[in-house]
This record gives sequence, C-alpha cells and structure tokens, in this order.
Amino acid sequence: MIKTNDTLSTWRGNTLLATAVILPFYPKYLTVLIVLNFILWIIERKRSSVKISLKECRPALFLILFYLLHLIGLLWTTNFSYAGLDLQIKLPLLIFPLTLATTKFTGINFKEKIIRYFLGSLVISIVICLLRATYLLVTESTNCFFYKEFSYFLHPGYFAMYLCFGSAVLIVDVITNKYLHSFSKNSALGMLVLFSIT
Repeated sequence: MIKTNDTLSTWRGNTLLATAVILPFYPKYLTVLIVLNFILWIIERKRSSVKISLKECRPALFLILFYLLHLIGLLWTTNFSYAGLDLQIKLPLLIFPLTLATTKFTGINFKEKIIRYFLGSLVISIVICLLRATYLLVTESTNCFFYKEFSYFLHPGYFAMYLCFGSAVLIVDVITNKYLHSFSKNSALGMLVLFSIT
C-alpha cells in the first residue's frame, strides 16, 4: 500500500479510510482521526525527505502556506476563542497536504480505494436522508426534502461540497476512465445522477 513500515502504514491507511467513510456522517470525529494520522506519520517519516517531497508538490505547499498565513493573522486578533476554533477547523489544510504529499504510494490502488470508500459512504448518507425524508412525509406530513431538513448529518453547505466533489470525480472517471476501475460506467453514471438530483 505505502512504502513505509508495514504496521504503521496499515494503521495510517486505516485512519485515511475511516476519514473517507465518516466524512459524510460524523465530521466531529474527524479531528481525532486527523491527529492520529499525523502522529503516525511523524513516527514513520524520515524527516530529511519531507522538505524535498514538499518542493515537488507545489499544490500541497500552497495549502500549507495558506494555513500558516492564517496562523500569522492571529497576531492582529482579539477574539482568540474564535481564532482557535477557526484554526482547528482549518487544520486539515496543514496536515493532509503535509502527510499525503510526503508519502510514496505504490500505484493508484490505495488512492482509488479512498475515493471508492468516500463515494460509497456518500451514497449511503443520501439514501438514509431520502428514507428519513420519505418516512417523515408519510407519517407526519412534514416535507424534509429540502435544505437543512434534508441534510440530516451535515450542514447543507458541506453536504453540497461533498456532492460536488463526488460529481467531479465521477465526471472525470466517466470521461477518462482514470480513477474508479472497479466501477462500471453505468454505476458511475447512476451515482452521478443521484448526486445531481440531491
């Protein structure tokens, strides 16, 4: 999977997969997984290669610098309680680029697996939201098919962002057949339609 110590690599891989699965459901647990992933990364990395790896991955470096600029901005704030919360929310902008850009993958299989887990979890969350909205409409005559009432697990803005990302991945895959080799074109198109109508 990842060219590092096998046990640490497996645990890190599991934290990434767990992150992909719970992203559309329970974002409050993401901080624990992100920090755990970062700790495991620190243990397994050869620090001498981090600087070189980051230089080769400019998008990751851009995201890390964006987070650091946010940190510098705290010098001019008086609302430290909100600033601390904001830094915690934006923590993935620092940790994910740092850990993923400096990790060597043995091909695209693991990347595919993360995307498949995320898309599968997103489909399940949509189905649950649809079933819940249907149940409430039938039993209580309450229309929960729109906006906050429909998005049971997440803020609608985050839900929409995940749906847009999933749609973009599926569109690229349908056009180029690049990422999700385990999905047929019909399955990808079906998920794309589901994401679009949601």
